[in-house]
Amino acid sequence: MIAKSKLAMLVLLPALAFAQKRVVGTVVDAETNEGLPAANVRVVGTMNGATTNEDGRFELFLPRVPASLAVRYLGYESDTLRIRAQTPEAVTIRLEPATYALGGLEVSGEDPAVALMRLVIAKKRAMYGRISSFRAEAFSRFTLYRRGQLVHLREQISETYWRPGGGAREVVLTERRQPARAQAFRFAGPMPVVNLYDDEVDIRGIRFVGPTAPDALDAYTFRLGPERVLDGRPAVDVYASPRDPLRSALAGRLVVLTDSLVVAEAQLRPTWFATLPPPILDWSERFVQQFEPSPEGVWLPVNLRREGFVEFGRAGVNYPRAQFEQVSRLALHVPDQPGPDSLFAGAQRRFVLPFGERRQYLFRGSPSGLVPLSARETEALEQMPASMSLRRAFFPTGFLTQYVQVRLEETPQDQGAPPGRRSFGPFERVLAWYNRVDGVHLGLRQTLRPVDRTELDIGAGVAGLVGSDDVERRPTLRAEGRYRLGSVTFRAGGFDDAVPAYASAVYARSANTIPTYLGLADYFDYVRRQRLYVGAEARTGLFTLEAQLVTDEDRSISRGTTYEGWWITDGQRENPPVDEGQFTTARTTASLGWAGSQFSLSWTRDLTSGRFDQLDAEFRLSAPTFFRRRPDPQRADLWLRAGTSRGNLPTQRIRAVDGSIGAYTSFGGLRSKRGLPYTGNRYAGLFWRYDFGTVPFERMGLYSLSARSLRLALGGGHVWTDGGRASPTSGHHELTLSAGNLFGYPLWLHLTRRLDTPATLVGFSIRN
Repeated sequence: MIAKSKLAMLVLLPALAFAQKRVVGTVVDAETNEGLPAANVRVVGTMNGATTNEDGRFELFLPRVPASLAVRYLGYESDTLRIRAQTPEAVTIRLEPATYALGGLEVSGEDPAVALMRLVIAKKRAMYGRISSFRAEAFSRFTLYRRGQLVHLREQISETYWRPGGGAREVVLTERRQPARAQAFRFAGPMPVVNLYDDEVDIRGIRFVGPTAPDALDAYTFRLGPERVLDGRPAVDVYASPRDPLRSALAGRLVVLTDSLVVAEAQLRPTWFATLPPPILDWSERFVQQFEPSPEGVWLPVNLRREGFVEFGRAGVNYPRAQFEQVSRLALHVPDQPGPDSLFAGAQRRFVLPFGERRQYLFRGSPSGLVPLSARETEALEQMPASMSLRRAFFPTGFLTQYVQVRLEETPQDQGAPPGRRSFGPFERVLAWYNRVDGVHLGLRQTLRPVDRTELDIGAGVAGLVGSDDVERRPTLRAEGRYRLGSVTFRAGGFDDAVPAYASAVYARSANTIPTYLGLADYFDYVRRQRLYVGAEARTGLFTLEAQLVTDEDRSISRGTTYEGWWITDGQRENPPVDEGQFTTARTTASLGWAGSQFSLSWTRDLTSGRFDQLDAEFRLSAPTFFRRRPDPQRADLWLRAGTSRGNLPTQRIRAVDGSIGAYTSFGGLRSKRGLPYTGNRYAGLFWRYDFGTVPFERMGLYSLSARSLRLALGGGHVWTDGGRASPTSGHHELTLSAGNLFGYPLWLHLTRRLDTPATLVGFSIRN
């Protein structure tokens, strides 16, 4: 929600735009008359100003005149221009090359570069201790090229917020695009104006150690470069490079004012070993940022120039390289303006306000100063076809192009459908699977929201569409209604369907489709079930409590198709009978979730005759460990499941611990247990894995594999069951070595060694 102050700004800006004086200037070298790109133009006494484009041109709106413009460019004498009401709109500012003779930088006791940066880091810590946050207005232009041809241009006016430890967040007020209806590119787009003075610099989800961070002396190697003059003051270049190639650090140059120990300009780039997951194959970016002192004496970023490229694709699908550029200008810095807490609640860093097309007037009077298009950009824009699209610009080639193309467009975040509208998510609409009792099943499922706080799921399908002559063609039905009242959700529903007789914690029913159709033995056994249920779920903080009353009418169902598969002929067994009848059960589940962990305890009691009770417990942990600044840090996962029962369990109520479906495996199932799962009245399963990421290859110097985002993981599974089918007498134990992201796909290959009964098997999974 926009604060009242923001609303006032939006209302007043159209009127203020007409009272401003527009200045269109050019900053040139006084000797060569060539334009000076990225020169800093500042309105004296304020943080407002402009940045020149690659031709040296800038555009600025002055809220009042007379005013003075201070122009600064590295290696040149600074100049000041007085602007009055009668000053022409177009002005030229000529800067003389600096001719100062500087004495050597005097430091002693340790490496001069280290000694200087130690002082710079201490000064930065004291300086940024004076403010808790800041807010600024921003103008940004982002251009996207394919082989030098402009394919997309986006300009925006936004507000940017910064907090220590939280980095930058951006709220886009208005935006314009060319082509007007162009979609946002998934792999490169406008980014919030990062502060290269920050302790951590977030670029594409990688949190790089800043060169002025408290631990920068441990993360970087510094060396001194040439001495310079900036704004008539002595300065020196300091070159920074990472000490450890595995640490997320930047490389480049800082321009340090030696008389005040502040960074006036930074030119940095992510190092070559900072990789991103597939389908990104390679990327590189370079950032240039200038800083100016605020009235509080804190040097804050006033602009950002960004350029780079990204290559993406997969084995069998190739795309042209995409080049991109961004120029941003900040103004109206206000210290101690933290912005809404919701901006910093999650990982998202860029937010777009709705109805931005109605605020195009903000471009006519932006206090951040518009950066004019350069001659090169203007020519490229004139040559860009009006019908240009991302699919047309980045048309793929390769023998798998028709099957596994890469999605190019960004997808907006799910905001939830308004009342009365349907949700068309692909996993909500289609109910499709194949197994030995249904043959081919096809159906649809939709979620309706007829009134506020109410949802209705409706699904229907037909089983037996394809099979032998004796397959039973029958309808399947399901429905559930939900009503939310505060933190409590009430639900009621039912279904009539053939469902797996034992619930899998790992595999959906549809995961069995392709292996069974190919001819592998059907993984599941099935029961024909008619179910009605009512329940409620209450959430408070980290705790969730759910209660449900269920009535089931269970019947045996026969194998419905004689189809044996077209590739493998394992043969399909008959579907075993179940204990038929009506069962009414009460189920209560309590769970506690926190920071990637969850513990749940569930109790089920038979109310029909009281002949059985079941108790199940589950604990899951997923936590990043080392190299946390990377987008995919090393991670440890743990999954513990256990349960027991009392009384005489019906066949279809027995618990199962999963194995693998043929060679297809998944975490939480035994990778060396092929075919049917273990079942039992009592069971316990412990599954663990440690994902080392790309680090092992980097340590071994195999950077070509690391650049392809190839990952290594080690895991294991340990299972005990009692009283069921194929129960291991002394437990099933295994170790697995896994390699992932093969060929640019989320494909993992697993080599598993069974320990209790020595055997070695190879399997695969989609994701680990």
